[in-house]
Amino acid sequence: MARTLYSENVNLTEREFLLRELGLQITFLDPTQPESLEVTCTQKLVFIATTNPKIWREFLEKRPSGSVVFLLLGNETYHQEIYLAFNDLVSIRLALIYALPQEGSILNSLGGLLGQLIDCTSFSTPYLIQSLRDFKTGIIKLRQSKSISFTFPTIRLPQGYSNAFVLQLERFVADLEEHESLLENKKITNLVANSENLYSFGFVGQSGPPRRMHVIEHLKALQNSHVIVKQGFGGNDINVDNSYLQMLLKAKFPVIPPGAFNTLNHRYTESLIMNRLPIIVANVPADSFWNNNWSRSLGLFSKFSYKYLLKRCFRFSNQEINLRVLQAKDQDFGEIKRTKDLLRTLVP
Repeated sequence: MARTLYSENVNLTEREFLLRELGLQITFLDPTQPESLEVTCTQKLVFIATTNPKIWREFLEKRPSGSVVFLLLGNETYHQEIYLAFNDLVSIRLALIYALPQEGSILNSLGGLLGQLIDCTSFSTPYLIQSLRDFKTGIIKLRQSKSISFTFPTIRLPQGYSNAFVLQLERFVADLEEHESLLENKKITNLVANSENLYSFGFVGQSGPPRRMHVIEHLKALQNSHVIVKQGFGGNDINVDNSYLQMLLKAKFPVIPPGAFNTLNHRYTESLIMNRLPIIVANVPADSFWNNNWSRSLGLFSKFSYKYLLKRCFRFSNQEINLRVLQAKDQDFGEIKRTKDLLRTLVP
């Protein structure tokens, strides 16, 4: 049975993931209204998910000690003041934080900078300046992370998958149940097994920062690649077409171009669910933190450059692809399952 997860936003991009994998079902609650405390007053442990943690402060101040499990999602959690704003509260029993500051290294940002320069398809002075700014951002974030400490337990919140991904899957797998996990799902396995690889590389999604656009342009120039560029973020789009899922079914390697701040992306888990090996670099210049990206195990150039990574993966045998998919699943799915097990131990 799913546990109630209160949020000011019932349309969180990860709503389906939170329900299917962590057993948390979102219910609307406005923390700025007095009745919010009355709704939860009889509950010894309350689960909250938010992309705007500041609006929950007064609510958290009035909750008993160790009575809240707090999920912080979205880019808001990049800022140092957000991390430290709740250290004086005793109500938080555990915080699960997207992009939680972890151990990092300046070498990761340096590698990300090298890869960003290599992947440029039309070099320019503005691109070089922006790359150096990104590197500076990575160093600043690394320094700030060393000064961040929490007075309550924290763990990283797995990125998971998007609502739009589930919506497309439901169109292909008619008997996919509401609470059914998508990890190692036999129905999805059968769907993938009956699909034919038509392309080596595929991408369907929006453009973005210059590095991302350079990667997309390079991908378009490759033979046997499939690229569709769309406008806007589609993770919550109920009117989304099936082009993304069709790409995952037909492309051997789904490509995940980098975002502005890090390489965290729903597409990583979504690709593994479809038994595909995602093309994703270990770090970008603005991100010096360690992560579970499978490409981290590769050599310097393949680890940080999309151009080199694409070439490397193209030479993989089917046996090596399958092995790396299994290894990536073990890390990614394993973290999700451990998070669910931990939450279960907290329920009274």
